[in-house]
Amino acid sequence: VKKVKASKPDLLKVGEDLPSIRHAKNVDFETLASVLKEMEDKLSIANEIVEAGGARCASLASHMNDLNQTEMESFVLDASTRIKEASDETAEAKKQFKGVLSYFGEDPTMAVKKFFDTLDKFLIELGSMN
Repeated sequence: VKKVKASKPDLLKVGEDLPSIRHAKNVDFETLASVLKEMEDKLSIANEIVEAGGARCASLASHMNDLNQTEMESFVLDASTRIKEASDETAEAKKQFKGVLSYFGEDPTMAVKKFFDTLDKFLIELGSMN
């Protein structure tokens, strides 16, 4: 620490450059994936209801030239897209986290909380030596 302090004192302030570390330890990929799956399941039920109602409306409106998408149909479509994007981003974040674990030589199954708790404690200690 003395050598670093003498030659590159800014390195001791690395924790200031990484303020999100304290928040990162609260990420739980399993819970996030579970919540997204639950949302997909419930959205699927909503979609079935919309499709069943849409078929009835379509038969009643067959004489009309233009049948606009209902608000519920729009919601289901938009929500489906957003949930898919969130699921993809979660999978990518999990993949990136495994890469971080590999970079630090850690077990690829290490929990997010444990990794970032350790890193946070290290940064706090390093900062206190300044």
